[in-house]
Amino acid sequence: MSRRLLLPCLLFLPALAAAAPKHNLVAIVTDDQAAWTIGCYGGNEISTPNLDRIAKDGARFENAFVHTPVCSPSRGTYLTGLFPSQLGYTDWLNDNQARKHGVTPASPTWPSVLAANGYATGLVGKWHLGRKDESLPWNNGLLEFTGDLGGGWRPDKVNFINEKGGKVAPEGFSIEICTDLAMEFIEKHKDQPFALLVHYREPHAAYTPMPEPDMETSRNADLKVPDFPNLKQPYTTNNRRGYYASIAAVDRNVGRILDHLEKAGLDQNTIVTFTSDHGYNVGEHGIQHKGNGYWITKDKFQKSRPNMFDTSIHVPLIIRGPVVKTPGSVVGEWVTNADMFGSVLGLLGIERPATVPANSRDFSPALRGETLPSTSFPKELFGQYDLVNNPIKARMRMIRDERWKLILHLDDAERNELYDLKNDPGERTNLFGGEGTGETVAALKNRLRKHMAEIADPRLGEVE
Repeated sequence: MSRRLLLPCLLFLPALAAAAPKHNLVAIVTDDQAAWTIGCYGGNEISTPNLDRIAKDGARFENAFVHTPVCSPSRGTYLTGLFPSQLGYTDWLNDNQARKHGVTPASPTWPSVLAANGYATGLVGKWHLGRKDESLPWNNGLLEFTGDLGGGWRPDKVNFINEKGGKVAPEGFSIEICTDLAMEFIEKHKDQPFALLVHYREPHAAYTPMPEPDMETSRNADLKVPDFPNLKQPYTTNNRRGYYASIAAVDRNVGRILDHLEKAGLDQNTIVTFTSDHGYNVGEHGIQHKGNGYWITKDKFQKSRPNMFDTSIHVPLIIRGPVVKTPGSVVGEWVTNADMFGSVLGLLGIERPATVPANSRDFSPALRGETLPSTSFPKELFGQYDLVNNPIKARMRMIRDERWKLILHLDDAERNELYDLKNDPGERTNLFGGEGTGETVAALKNRLRKHMAEIADPRLGEVE
């Protein structure tokens, strides 16, 4: 493992003459966490006091989405502002794929810009963005790293590495180990500007075991299993209870970080962001998991159901810190994970290099009480997802607005989907091919082609 790519990466970035950094950043990303699990988003099966605390002290984004409902491509978009087809991977990366694909200095990350502007940058936890030398975290702007290069590991057993090539295998639960590492990083760099990325594996399966306080929280959860026909029981209930144990662990450990910032006297000068790499389903729509979900109904149990349901693409996004003008505010404009690059720079007052993709808009003015221009932030969402690691090799493109969602299955037109979100917000009735929908589908396809053309989507010619 080499650092030789890091210096060229930073030298290619402009020598920015921005003002001295003013604020620190702690950017927390969970894995597989749906917005519906959190109290401030209407979740009421368990209490999430610490996540709700971020929203109470800061701002909650009501309409935050991802463009792809699985981890590796979504995380790549989060760090680079590029769409999966631009990055070259559209599904999660297994170990063999990770030796060929991943983020690279050719598409700079926002941590690399922060490092070039004098920030101590680091990541603890999950990477899952490539194993080849140029794709390693420390060659993409993260000067310190302790975590796993892959996508998953046991919740009660870690085998981490660090940027020096050393192995780190403390005993205990992964989520608490990551939190301990996060607090150590904060303590180490408290006298200089820092940007820490905390990438928990939770609430990714396997959901349990979790520390006993979190298991107890899930045992006491008032579960509300989705109203979907023929859900397999007790399978669904048990999975949902395990999922909530992991959610409880996330909330408790986020609270530990918030408390540490306060005790260190850094809470007033540190921006905290919380989001997830995509949404999730545990019975919603009759399926388990995210965009590569499978049926958990009695009649279709464990059969693949590729999807781009809102439950899979809608994510939590809550932000607190000195940039938030009105604590407890709610931002209604539509934003996406592609906007994180531009917005981090806006939040920290760092000049935007020309290398930042146009896809990555700056939503930070909304936190300062300004209205985001509808021309730049239209209520329209483009999605792309090509499944590779799945029994069904599905290639999907999506366009969504306030009323309609069109999902094209480019390998099998009989699976195409059209939902009227105004009258069917739960996406229960597929209207594609129905009487009177032809003009709507044609108009949506035109808008979809426009988005695909803007990013040179290689599947553009397949949208008839």
